[in-house]
Amino acid sequence: LPHGRAGQGSEARQPILLTTGREAPNDPNTLFLIDGAAPETGELARMEMSAILFDGRDPEAVERARAQWRAVTAEGLNAVYWAEEAGGWVRKAES
Repeated sequence: LPHGRAGQGSEARQPILLTTGREAPNDPNTLFLIDGAAPETGELARMEMSAILFDGRDPEAVERARAQWRAVTAEGLNAVYWAEEAGGWVRKAES
């Protein structure tokens, strides 16, 4: 997929912008948070879709994801939990 990294110029024109910061000059409607990244207050509500990706074999990552689930649902947002099983993805829970 066409993408760019923050700090390389033309960020506002990138359909996908990879960044470790909060800048979003491309005005995205989708947000992927990885490696324990936490959304800012109201950030998920502004998106059409968000995904929080974590390693289900890492107990600390699982606990962070559970805390994020509680925070997302406390904001009144819909949440769906998918898990990888037997080489595919299975919907496990939905709020």
